[in-house]
Amino acid sequence: GELYRHSPPPPGCTEDVHTLCLAGRFRVDVLPSAPPDSLARDSLARAHAVPAPAVPLTQDSGWFWFEHPEEPEVVVRATAGPPGPPDPTGPDSPGAPATWTVYASSLSNRAFELRVHDAGSGLGESLRSGDGGEGAATLVATFPAGDPGADAGDVWFAALPEGGCGGDSIDLCLHQGRFEVTVDWLDTEGAGGAAVGDRLTEAAGWFRFTDPGEPELVVKIVDGRRANGHWQIAFASLSDLGFELKVTDHRSGEGVVYEVAPGAPASHHDPTAIPDTGPAAGSGP
Repeated sequence: GELYRHSPPPPGCTEDVHTLCLAGRFRVDVLPSAPPDSLARDSLARAHAVPAPAVPLTQDSGWFWFEHPEEPEVVVRATAGPPGPPDPTGPDSPGAPATWTVYASSLSNRAFELRVHDAGSGLGESLRSGDGGEGAATLVATFPAGDPGADAGDVWFAALPEGGCGGDSIDLCLHQGRFEVTVDWLDTEGAGGAAVGDRLTEAAGWFRFTDPGEPELVVKIVDGRRANGHWQIAFASLSDLGFELKVTDHRSGEGVVYEVAPGAPASHHDPTAIPDTGPAAGSGP
């Protein structure tokens, strides 16, 4: 299939089970809060904050899971900011990016700490989300562009398989085709279009808006029927583009729509998104 160009990891960064190396310069890990049934008073107590397992997605993005490998909990993406002043030796050419931004968005109300080290600027940042119970969160870390260091060459890896219904649709089907997820994106100028979905696991997937190699939105559907009789939906955006997200349950006929205006990244966790009303006549799985 199609191959993506994967920049080399920053000096001193080895991509392992707990660490992502993004955009050839950012070393990222995530410390989750203590499990909900923990007796720890500090939800981010070091004794409980073991780094979460990491899963690379593209050269600039990836995700972390906490208890269940099939369920992404935090998604991260590094993206270059707007160009700086033009190069005086080439006035017709835009300048290099003035900043880099690392977005981290959660797919539940579980608190977490994001740790980012930038090999380009030599800076690091540690950010914490809320203490849990306040819904999903988005953290944003910004770094000066700087020089990412000597180019160690490019590594190529195979693209993820196409997701979506039947493998050839722009929509996303989760939980053995029971749920269909569609997304339309919108920018601040009014331009937009249909997003293309790719499945990560049976419970989660991501959507690309304009760049086929860059995730802009991650969606997760969790079976919460034993807890409250509902399917739970969480989403986390990785840019400031707006979108309309629609989820349809083909078994019950229920559905839900979420609208997010452009201008800032957004995360949301809906614990009572779709009630489980039982199979409809002639329904699928």
